[in-house]
Amino acid sequence: MRIMAVLFVAMVSVSASAQYYMNVVLRNGDTEMYPVDDIDSMFISGKQPDHQYVDLGLSVKWASCNMGASSPEEYGDFYSWGETWTKDEYSWFTYCYGNGSVTRRELTKYNTNRNYGTVDNMTYLDLNDDAAFSKWGAPWHVPTVENIDELRTKCKWTWTTLNGVNGYLVTSKVKGYTDRSIFLPAPGIMEDVGLLYDGQRGFYWTNSLTNEPMNANILLLEERRPYSSAATRSYGCCIRPVF
Repeated sequence: MRIMAVLFVAMVSVSASAQYYMNVVLRNGDTEMYPVDDIDSMFISGKQPDHQYVDLGLSVKWASCNMGASSPEEYGDFYSWGETWTKDEYSWFTYCYGNGSVTRRELTKYNTNRNYGTVDNMTYLDLNDDAAFSKWGAPWHVPTVENIDELRTKCKWTWTTLNGVNGYLVTSKVKGYTDRSIFLPAPGIMEDVGLLYDGQRGFYWTNSLTNEPMNANILLLEERRPYSSAATRSYGCCIRPVF
């Protein structure tokens, strides 16, 4: 959950239950209360996003281009999950939360299994590890699994080419928005120093781990259909931000 505080924020406790709440007081005097345990993060946004986006009538708005791209069909940049920079090699040896290991058993963050290293039971990206938030600023962020599922189920997906690039034209099926669409290219995935499935598949990160902490949830694009899947965290996938 992301909450925008317009004027000021005060925290109070309810002594009977020892539960803490966040009070958000708006300029008009209205107050909204949220249990602290339910709050993922907070930010104050004072302007419209700088990057172009499309309103498909969904719960979030989708960027028109991938991160690092200047047009919808450009691949843009590839990121390992939880990293906010690009690099030449996408492997466990170079992965920032892999402890410099070539194995998969030395995770230092976002881990729910002691067999794979330090356990912190974190399964969602911190904002400082969210490439979209880090590079584009609030209110942008890496999509959630729910955002991806909504895009899949509430839009029409047509495999096509745009300026010679394979990918999906994603057109809203929501009433009042059926004339709006985004294009998601099929950039492939970076493994070690090589690009795999270039023009054949698209791999897009979400902000959460799977039940297996070595992997994170992704949107996978194939010509036959788009679907939810998983990818090894050290691999390089593209990001289509939302807000």
